[in-house]
Amino acid sequence: MEVWTVVGYGFFLGWVGMNMGGILAYSLGRFEQEILHLLVFMTVGALYTIVFSQILPESLALGGFGMTIIGFALGALFAFWLESFSHHFHLPTHSKKWDAFMKSGFLLAIAIGFHNFPSGIALGSTLTHSPSLAHGLSITLMLHNVPEGIALGIPLVLAEIGVFAFFLISTLVAIPIGLGAYAGSLFGHAVPGSVSLLLGFSIGTILYVTYAEIFLPLWEREKRKGLGIITLLVGGILAYFFLALLHLFPAPHHGS
Repeated sequence: MEVWTVVGYGFFLGWVGMNMGGILAYSLGRFEQEILHLLVFMTVGALYTIVFSQILPESLALGGFGMTIIGFALGALFAFWLESFSHHFHLPTHSKKWDAFMKSGFLLAIAIGFHNFPSGIALGSTLTHSPSLAHGLSITLMLHNVPEGIALGIPLVLAEIGVFAFFLISTLVAIPIGLGAYAGSLFGHAVPGSVSLLLGFSIGTILYVTYAEIFLPLWEREKRKGLGIITLLVGGILAYFFLALLHLFPAPHHGS
């Protein structure tokens, strides 16, 4: 497969998956704010399950504990710096709540973008060097972006950002998949340690942004904390079964 075809294919898969999740998030936006808040807790549980049951084990398998923890530390520090940096910019906002959710969506978009790059490397390497496995990995990659699209969409729904703006943001977030596919098609599985570092970096950014910018502000305002914990666990359980379903489609590890 031609290199630029690989790039376009990777970008398209990521974009479709993200927007499937985004459309679902915006369709849920018709519910009351309290229900949306519970859906945020559910999304946080799903993201944490994806990180600890899939991304983290894969990073450890590729580069070991050292590369993973270095990437994690760099990612968390980068997310902390980005959060601090974002306080210096103030867009014309409707309210403090609008500003908070808009910033959460912005930071989460960056975190997901960093995770999409090593996913693209896996796709590009497979399409170029192991095309017989491309079908399974393509389905996995597209569906894997669905919960991330939901996670990105809900803060934007709460900030009352229009669906067209979400499509624009999802397009930008999908670009790293295409770039990663380009790198994977050129270098194949020659850089497992680097991919592990990137995965660790994405873990650090996603965990920090999800906790500090999405979960914690809502948790402090949530009156029904018991119900919040239940929805958090439900989200984690649903994500676990979703990932188990994806295992029905055989796919190689990142960088293989």
